[in-house]
Amino acid sequence: MNSGTAPAIATTSRAHARNVVAIASLCMFVGGLNMSIVNIALSTISHEIDASAAQSSWILLANMLASNALMVSFGRLGDLASRRNLFTAGVVVFGLGSVLSAIATNGGVLIAGRAVSGVGSAMMFSTTSAIIARAVPRARIGQAMGIYYACNSAAQLLGPVIGGVMVDTIGWPWMFWINIPFCVLMLVGALRFLPRDAAGHGKDFDMLGSTLVIAIATTFVAMLTQIASRGLDLTYIAVSCACLAVLVPLFIWREARASLPLIDMSLFRDRLFLGTSFTTMLTHLVRFAILILVALIYQSAYGMSATMAGFLVLPIAVGTLIASPLAGTIEMRKGSAWVSTAGAAIGVVAVLFCASMIWWHEAWVLVAIGGALAGAAGGMVQTANASAITKATPPERLGVVGSLRVMIQGTGIVAGTAVALASVTILLPQEGKSAVYAIADAMIPEEFREGLLNGVPIAFGVLLIASLGAVWLSRASYRGYSED
Repeated sequence: MNSGTAPAIATTSRAHARNVVAIASLCMFVGGLNMSIVNIALSTISHEIDASAAQSSWILLANMLASNALMVSFGRLGDLASRRNLFTAGVVVFGLGSVLSAIATNGGVLIAGRAVSGVGSAMMFSTTSAIIARAVPRARIGQAMGIYYACNSAAQLLGPVIGGVMVDTIGWPWMFWINIPFCVLMLVGALRFLPRDAAGHGKDFDMLGSTLVIAIATTFVAMLTQIASRGLDLTYIAVSCACLAVLVPLFIWREARASLPLIDMSLFRDRLFLGTSFTTMLTHLVRFAILILVALIYQSAYGMSATMAGFLVLPIAVGTLIASPLAGTIEMRKGSAWVSTAGAAIGVVAVLFCASMIWWHEAWVLVAIGGALAGAAGGMVQTANASAITKATPPERLGVVGSLRVMIQGTGIVAGTAVALASVTILLPQEGKSAVYAIADAMIPEEFREGLLNGVPIAFGVLLIASLGAVWLSRASYRGYSED
């Protein structure tokens, strides 16, 4: 990656570029909706299809795990073959997964449908950044990325609302049927507007490397999910770390010997790529950890209703929705480095505002402002860093670089949940931790309430360190970077 020196790569007219950005943004919206819409309806779905507790967890996990684990492999396949063909195939696969989910009558079928949807999401998401970069003028990539990521925030904002309305009216299967019209629209738009690229054969695709990446991603995400759902199970964590200790060196050994490696390992020596990716991951971690902490503490410790808690965390999504497109516009004038570092600094302020709940939990306004700032910080950092990496990446590597960036950032979402729950419950006995994980939407038993509240300062201390780390990483990432 040549920081700031990649050539201008737009190959289409301005009107055509707008259509391409619209298709990619619709993809981001539908994918985000597919993930956020299920959360609020999980208990109803599980009851109606008689799903076990383990199956209920996998109904949420299957989509995310499949998408995250396959992202890099599909990104590389798109670079070698045809991104347009991979995107259209992904739309079809995503639609099939949605149909399978909608007609499910038991937990196993629904999990399978969610996993298939995750595969389709990975096929689509792994190509969209590269497709945007090939269509949009270099100077406007940040603006396009801001719109693209704002659509994901809109999906997070609307998903629970749409899901709740559907469950209460026409039934939960329509949460998946609603994807079909979007899929038709994306498919028609892709065939009409996405530029044709040279369709390669992909015969040099690194299958062994891809298998190892899938195994590494699955192991790591599953470990974080285990921590988020059940706490610090040291045995499970030790086994997961032992697996990673074998898989990661094996992957590095494989890539060093592959004639056409899945991932160019020099990426992990590139300051811009590595620093900006992990800066965004840290801001994702802080943003989603704040969401979890605020919702959990106000419901479990202070008895706030789920509806009111939902309104209290709503500013997080609103902040991201507003800040993402604005960040793209500001980036055109101030540059990616300025926007990224400013966003990371706002993240520190957001943690301090939300931490006011430690001493003054009645100050909902301060917590809401902190949530909005956390959302804005995430939108600014994500938009600026995605723009910088896209501009600095040669066209033939956009797919795998973009996919790897998204995968690293995506772990921040799972890590945020894991860090929030593990740190806030660290002072509780095992039965207290089990109570928190089992009844996150109700009051915790009184004997565990004080221990939970005593964990809040610890949790925010961890988030303050993470947010300060994001500021340092952002500044370090852009040393030597030129916007020209």
